[in-house]
Amino acid sequence: MKPLSKEQLRIEMERFLADQDRGISVTVFAEACGLSKDTINKVFLSRTRPLTEVVQARVNRGYAAWKAGLLRTMKRRDNSVFADYRKKPEVPILPSSRLTYENGSFRLKIGLQNRHDYSNPSLQEQLDKRG
Repeated sequence: MKPLSKEQLRIEMERFLADQDRGISVTVFAEACGLSKDTINKVFLSRTRPLTEVVQARVNRGYAAWKAGLLRTMKRRDNSVFADYRKKPEVPILPSSRLTYENGSFRLKIGLQNRHDYSNPSLQEQLDKRG
């Protein structure tokens, strides 16, 4: 998979971090990327730290693995959670129906969608761009 540009990575990570049902905690995702939770929050949420090439490469690699279904969360016997890579990817494909705004009209898109894909803008983001 081709790495995301800095702007696209910022957009998708903001959507990823805003999703409460993402299936992985920020701490475990940051650990899988080789970063700390504070770094992820300061770079993508509060934007007090710059998005360097090292952070971009690490987050791109971790996000690509999460999106492809290679990364999963596991629990130890003491209930601590950690990230683990799968030998065989299992992508969470779910039925989806989305309302989109295209060419001045609303359209309903029905089909299957990767649960971990945050590349599609929400209806509110589409309407904000329009107006």
